[in-house]
Amino acid sequence: AVNANEHSNHLYTLVLEQSQDIITSTTNNNNSRNLQVGPAQQRALHFYALGDVPYLDREWDSLPQQMKSLSPEADFVMHVGDLKRRSSSCTERHYTDFAHIMQQSLVPVLNTIGDNDVVECGDSFEAYALWKSTFEGFDDKWTKPFVVTRQEARPENFSFSHNNVFVISLHVIHASFQEDPMLYSVVEDTLAWLLAHQDQMSQAKAVVMFGHTFPVHPKYAAIKTALMEIVTVHLPNTPFLYIQGEKHKFVVDNPIPEADNLLRVIVDKGGIADPLEVV
Repeated sequence: AVNANEHSNHLYTLVLEQSQDIITSTTNNNNSRNLQVGPAQQRALHFYALGDVPYLDREWDSLPQQMKSLSPEADFVMHVGDLKRRSSSCTERHYTDFAHIMQQSLVPVLNTIGDNDVVECGDSFEAYALWKSTFEGFDDKWTKPFVVTRQEARPENFSFSHNNVFVISLHVIHASFQEDPMLYSVVEDTLAWLLAHQDQMSQAKAVVMFGHTFPVHPKYAAIKTALMEIVTVHLPNTPFLYIQGEKHKFVVDNPIPEADNLLRVIVDKGGIADPLEVV
């Protein structure tokens, strides 16, 4: 079971009973959050997560310093999508300017797609091509303690194992097929990616998942069904941590009541707080 208690000082204590891991989240005076997974001597993964940034000019100004301030001891930093606000342009320069900022990170940068990055661009196929040309293999600019495998059709779908924790990214956004005809193939490809890694998940001590949002839209029903079956039927004793953005507000909850081994964390909008640190 996952137990959560909120205190007046914004401390969250969450216990995954299957592994006796302890997850705590604290907020300090400079708007940064820290998520701790397990006792320090047993922690297998150290990373940062952020999303829905940069939207405003001041966020373009603050993001470089945030990247430079990340602990060099971290394994990676993950941007969970929406690197632009809905009304801004989807030009090649926008993507490359963002990439230039992220390159200032001392740790490897991984990222996935948000709806603002493709759907809100008019021509989602053209925008997706720009995103791919900018970010496919972007993490290869750093030396990493793990090997990233990417889906050939959807490089934003990636996975790797590190210290017995399996990490997987899924292209899940908040959009309908009417808004984005590309989603027909996206759902099919992402479902195949999820199902193809069930065996690797079964061999891990814990699983960390990333997506821009959780698959709640009816068009993502097949992905949600598959995820529920993996978490509740096939791997009920494996702790799952799902990290997303999209809501612009920090939330810790369980989106599937039947899955008491699943914990979801929604990161703050990047302009509101520093990247979430998970250790």
